[in-house]
Amino acid sequence: MNMWISISIGWLYAIVIGHFLISWAVDRLWEPTKWEKNPDVRPFAYLPRLVGIVGRNIYFAGILLGFPELIAVWLALKVAGQWGRWEDDYRLGEIILPGRIFYNIFLIGTALSIAYSYVGTEITKYLEASQWELAVGIGVALPIGTWILRRLGVIWEKKDTFIQRKMKDNNA
Repeated sequence: MNMWISISIGWLYAIVIGHFLISWAVDRLWEPTKWEKNPDVRPFAYLPRLVGIVGRNIYFAGILLGFPELIAVWLALKVAGQWGRWEDDYRLGEIILPGRIFYNIFLIGTALSIAYSYVGTEITKYLEASQWELAVGIGVALPIGTWILRRLGVIWEKKDTFIQRKMKDNNA
């Protein structure tokens, strides 16, 4: 397959498909914080999406061109900008959200961005080598993994809510 077509398909996977599936998974992780009703919890929610798109472009290019240090530089910039928020707890009515929650969501979103970028570069390589079955296989595996991660978030959040209610009832 033509190199530019292979790169385009890999890039579309990493950036476009990655964007929608990562947003779908990460937004679910934010739901317990009631961020849609409280914009103070997640102010300017569109900005992290744009940062993710830029990051995936950097990851994709860095991996494809053999410059993984680009990933390290970008990650350092991302972490430096978020550090304070992870240290402070956030009060949401009677609920206190530990800063660790924001860190964990950030970490999961970043890991997924790197994963989609990496898989996009692998799809590019497989398509250039006419290994369609590997390109399709790896391209399907990550969205399935993302779906499983999202489902686990739903299941565990319900379990945590149940345990918290039981503890509150026992202490009342």
